[in-house]
Amino acid sequence: MASTVDQIRTALEQQDGLSEEVMRPLATAYADEVYQVNARLYEAVGLLRKGLRSEAIQRASMKPNAIDDAAKLDFPEVEAWFEFLRFMAIPVPPEVNQDAARQLNEAIVDTQPLTELLNRHRRLAIAKAPLAWRIRVLRRIAKLDPINPLWEEDLEAWENARLKQIPSDLKTAIGERNTQLATGLRDELTNQAWRVAPDHRLVKEVCSAVDRLLHDSQLERLREITPLLHEAFAQFDKPRALGLRNQWREVQASMKAPPPIDLQDQVAPALAWLEELDAEVAVAQERVETIAELESALDHK
Repeated sequence: MASTVDQIRTALEQQDGLSEEVMRPLATAYADEVYQVNARLYEAVGLLRKGLRSEAIQRASMKPNAIDDAAKLDFPEVEAWFEFLRFMAIPVPPEVNQDAARQLNEAIVDTQPLTELLNRHRRLAIAKAPLAWRIRVLRRIAKLDPINPLWEEDLEAWENARLKQIPSDLKTAIGERNTQLATGLRDELTNQAWRVAPDHRLVKEVCSAVDRLLHDSQLERLREITPLLHEAFAQFDKPRALGLRNQWREVQASMKAPPPIDLQDQVAPALAWLEELDAEVAVAQERVETIAELESALDHK
């Protein structure tokens, strides 16, 4: 029986395959598969973050292989299919957690021997995995098998193809305000392993886009925090206000430019109030320490 992805791609190729009757059940089936894959990816990444790399790879590689399934579900026509679903007012399925899949894929590439990498290379080709994934695997293979010149030839061809894809991926990242995607493109381009040097103009464009998207997301986060901090101040809710101030300071510290004046003005009363409370706490703490020192001195003498 054809997989859900194969059925979707077959329907997209047929002129009469874009009916709601066909697409709605396919969207439901696809969403169920994505939920299952993302759950397995999330569990494996949790192990990876704990430093349990071998366990994470083993968990992700158990049948059904979560990374291979993630590659299959991220088929080339998926964005076009999502557009058709929106047009038909059919709920769009969730996206595969590509960041988790990428982390696990990198862990596998960094640890597996040549034989395993060759098997993975074939599986990714069959799954039509993203070219960026396949290039990373191929780079590792070329490093482990430097005698075979075919790897270098394939790498050069694949890197040229990938460099042609990146402007389109960047356009998608900007259009969707997808900071994670843009950051991934920047990291990919600035990797020193390229055989074909990326155009410096492309690198500059991607880096500029990342800076803009990061700044926009940081401003958006500050705009979310500002009314909450003002509300906590109005209610004299000190614990909540302190937590929100920490969030504000964390975002502000990560920004390359100061927040807009209007946002600073809105949080200024709350920050001033918290600074007064901090000063009171500091004075009280100093008094406690001074009394303790005096009592210790009196006991000692």
